[in-house]
Amino acid sequence: MFVPKGRKKELYGKVRKFLGPVFHELAGQRRSQILEGHMVQDHVHMLIWIPPKYSVAEVVGYLKGKSAIAVARQFGGRKRNFNGVTHSEYNASDMDPLHFLQMWITPNQRSLTPGYQQKRFEPTTGVQLIASPDGRDGSLVIHQDTKLYHVVLESEQRTDYRVVPGRTLYLHVFRGALAVHDEPLHAGDGATLTQEGAIQLRAQADAEALLFDLP
Repeated sequence: MFVPKGRKKELYGKVRKFLGPVFHELAGQRRSQILEGHMVQDHVHMLIWIPPKYSVAEVVGYLKGKSAIAVARQFGGRKRNFNGVTHSEYNASDMDPLHFLQMWITPNQRSLTPGYQQKRFEPTTGVQLIASPDGRDGSLVIHQDTKLYHVVLESEQRTDYRVVPGRTLYLHVFRGALAVHDEPLHAGDGATLTQEGAIQLRAQADAEALLFDLP
């Protein structure tokens, strides 16, 4: 079972008729089959056959995300409940694995117009700015006094980052292993740093991380 965001009672009339074939088509794209299903105004029940190569979460997430986009495209111009940015996360390849890493940063203003940005950053050894309040150096713009860096280090390579007084750093390692002042961190580990002055990062193996410079 899954529900619309906020459990809004939107699954009726034209939307309900539209979603039936969409769900079946999307299930087929993941080699799955909807055996039984029932939609009411605020939720959907499904009995789905899913092949062993896919997880339940992967298939259901694919159905939810792609169907939301389809509804927004079909009815968004006429329905207030679909205002904003519609998004979904899924692996478009049936063959290649994909590593998702999703982070949320609360904006420093309310009632902002939703926006969306996407950009490919070529991996650069060292510390590369990828998001900032003013979009400096070609970075993405975020509505918060935060700078986000992509850290790429080869094994045994070192780099320093200077902490401005009053700021906090959060480091999240998502590939390989690196040490912060000789304190080891591995993929999936994070560390919060509040000290002033320079911090030293040393790769213990080829590593990638995200570094958040926070207020």
